[in-house]
Amino acid sequence: MPSILRHEKYFTDYSPSFDAYHHPYWEHWRKRSPIGMDQCADCLALGNCGGGCAYAADKAHANIMALDDIFCTFSKKVITFLVQDLVKNMRDRQTASAENTAPVPASIA
Repeated sequence: MPSILRHEKYFTDYSPSFDAYHHPYWEHWRKRSPIGMDQCADCLALGNCGGGCAYAADKAHANIMALDDIFCTFSKKVITFLVQDLVKNMRDRQTASAENTAPVPASIA
């Protein structure tokens, strides 16, 4: 049975008494969340990224708790773009709203 990471690092022997919840592999994997990763603690893309891909982190750094550098960079750029675009759209709406609610000059009324 192949492991998700395509190597035997996370293989385990089957036994009827196998308890995945308490197995060291699962305990390690359960901690792989951006909330539990110190390098993600102050990241603006925390909710979007999710810590990136564990396989990419393991492949690049031999550790699933490391960052997926490519997805980390991508997520930060996407969030920055989305926030900037949102601010621009809000300003455009405020400008359009202000132009549409300007008082009608007395000479026209």
